[in-house]
Amino acid sequence: MFPYITSKNIRNNYMKLDTLTYVDKEYHDTIYPRCKPELGDILLTKDGANTGNVTLNEFDEPVSLLSSVCLIKTDRNKLIPNYLKYFVQSPIGFTEFTGQMTGTAIKRVVLKKIKKGTIPLPTLDKQIEIVNRVESLFAKAAAIEKKYNALKTKIDTLPQAILHKAFKGELVEQLPTDGDARDLLREIEELKIVKAK
Repeated sequence: MFPYITSKNIRNNYMKLDTLTYVDKEYHDTIYPRCKPELGDILLTKDGANTGNVTLNEFDEPVSLLSSVCLIKTDRNKLIPNYLKYFVQSPIGFTEFTGQMTGTAIKRVVLKKIKKGTIPLPTLDKQIEIVNRVESLFAKAAAIEKKYNALKTKIDTLPQAILHKAFKGELVEQLPTDGDARDLLREIEELKIVKAK
């Protein structure tokens, strides 16, 4: 059995493998010869809901690709796959590679458009530097998002905590003359009776 990569497995910067399916050798042999994905090759979703998502192949073994996934191989002496991946995700690169996507119900990226895409090509050293900076910024953004989510959880539970403290009398110092919630309920019931008369 061979892993069968479809558009639902491609996300920006990672492969979603919880829905991975497999094909038998006979079917694999009809697909694999036309494009032989290797570890680190670029996988771009060109059809469906995830159109434009791009990541690197994580498999160091033969895999089959559904036609909705575009395989991009680079000359790694000139173009680092990670650099191209991030370029495709940038607004300029996305437009360059996807252009005006065709289709109404299902969006598609046309292979001719991908082949005609123009990529700024700095030296390998510059490409590595750009990739490192992008990944550093992504890591900082992830850390900020994690802190934000932790604070949001605290903020979301804050009203309940305040109400809990309020009705336990923990928000302000209680005086002996304040009474308790039972006294307050008794007063409210008495006021209702008075108003009803």
